[in-house]
Amino acid sequence: MNETKKQIKKELLTNIRTILTLVLSLIFINQGWSIAEFLWFTKNEKIAWTLDLALYTFLINVIISLCKIITFRLDCEVSILNKKENFSAITVKEANPEKIFIELKLEGKPIKLKNNLEIAFPHWLDIQVTPKPYLTFKENENKYLIDLNYFIDHKQNIKLTEKLTFDIIKSSDEENEEVVEPFIKVSLFKKPFFRFKCKGITIKLR
Repeated sequence: MNETKKQIKKELLTNIRTILTLVLSLIFINQGWSIAEFLWFTKNEKIAWTLDLALYTFLINVIISLCKIITFRLDCEVSILNKKENFSAITVKEANPEKIFIELKLEGKPIKLKNNLEIAFPHWLDIQVTPKPYLTFKENENKYLIDLNYFIDHKQNIKLTEKLTFDIIKSSDEENEEVVEPFIKVSLFKKPFFRFKCKGITIKLR
């Protein structure tokens, strides 16, 4: 029943959009604003009218689609910070673990994401974290994967902040340094609907 209602609503909105586009196109044409004549396509009134209708319909549909993209977009912001100082740098000096945390913010409309959020740590660190249902560890790459769909599925609107604490332990005596940044691969088609901002952390061994 719900699926039927959704389908009817979708078809109704499509028809309303078609009628609205046509009405707006005719208003612009009747105002004497001819794109065809302006661009020197033709002086023939009938041909110009047909071209204007097609061009205005196309432009209005593009504008509506852009507005839809802005409205139906998911914003994702991920920061990795020093838990003690709330700063984007940390120095690990001893064998005792230091704490960093990941702050994940999601806001907007849900979209299905094919890939996970990735956080790859350098090989000279051992990482400990409390298990979470959305968290997967790839041991051979020292990488954690966060399934964003866990927070998105079955929701109409999203506005949340999730924090996750990691203990990082040095596994080398060398004075190493690396910037660790979150990363997610998004398809070209979904990029307009998904805005991603990230802030990494500089990790040093001393």
